[in-house]
Amino acid sequence: MNYLKSFTCVALLLLVTISGVFANDNTSDTKILSDKGGPRVEFESTIRDFGDVAPKSVHEFEYRFKNVGDEPLIISYVQSTCGCTIPTLSKKEYAPGEKGVIKVKYTASSRAGKVTKKIYFHSNDVVNPRYGLVIKSNTVLKVTIKPKRINLSLTAPNCGMVPIKIRSKDGKDFSILSVDGPVPGLVTTDIDKNLSANEFILNPVVDVKKLEKHLNGIIRVKINHPDCKVVTLSYTTKPKFSISPARILFLEAEPGQSEQREIMIKTNYSDKIEIGSIVSKNGLISVVGKEIDGPIATLKVVIKAPRDMKQQRFFTDSLSVKLLSGEELVIKCNGWFKKELFKKAK
Repeated sequence: MNYLKSFTCVALLLLVTISGVFANDNTSDTKILSDKGGPRVEFESTIRDFGDVAPKSVHEFEYRFKNVGDEPLIISYVQSTCGCTIPTLSKKEYAPGEKGVIKVKYTASSRAGKVTKKIYFHSNDVVNPRYGLVIKSNTVLKVTIKPKRINLSLTAPNCGMVPIKIRSKDGKDFSILSVDGPVPGLVTTDIDKNLSANEFILNPVVDVKKLEKHLNGIIRVKINHPDCKVVTLSYTTKPKFSISPARILFLEAEPGQSEQREIMIKTNYSDKIEIGSIVSKNGLISVVGKEIDGPIATLKVVIKAPRDMKQQRFFTDSLSVKLLSGEELVIKCNGWFKKELFKKAK
């Protein structure tokens, strides 16, 4: 009996000790695997920090590694996490003790701030088959743009655009080459490509019709400063109308089943909304209630799933709301029959 108790105590002690080792030392698994031998990769350095860099500057460098195992190291592939980092490898198999190189071409971000990118080295390494390599940089702009963000309006004069100030931080002169938005002609401004200075103030003109179709985006100013080729500012614009929900979803429907929903339509540039007509494209949506309170209209609608599934699980409809001001708002509806019903029908 005493022997049994002693054995139990020893076993528990060993279990606690082993658990503690594995909980506190994340290299325990590595040591056990490495004792078995096999291919092993070892890098001279896994982190490359470029520090402060110019926007869009290109940097070419190498990650050097060695097969420190006792079997051939076979590389499946080297994976980049974005198009700004391009790794190349001359071959994929390395004998024990053989050295190799991953050549990397890295293009720094055009936006100011710190950036971390990763490259993953996939191989038959018995300990770390997916080895992470790190690239760091801090993009520093030599040219500033103010404001960096702007809120535009569909009803304000010139859409609420303000003067844009562009200044060289290092005092070097540059020229303005172009100013453009998400689509040609959304913003235009008079520039003289031959004029060189260390500071410019631009007064862009905004096309409201194009802004209506591209409410949010980036305005890019291309320049020829030696260390900065483009500066950007972002803009946002409230739409004329906000719809909630923007799309109606009818999930897990049965043939002929009905569900009621509420749709809120709000005008962002007027104190009153006026509805002329409401039409359902496929006849699956019917309006059972309408309430208007100044700039907000609330519609109570009923969506009815088709009685015939027509050998497809998915069904659609849309509600066209025509306003007295001339605008037409379209609210889409997507529905799905229950999966098990669709299988039975097939």
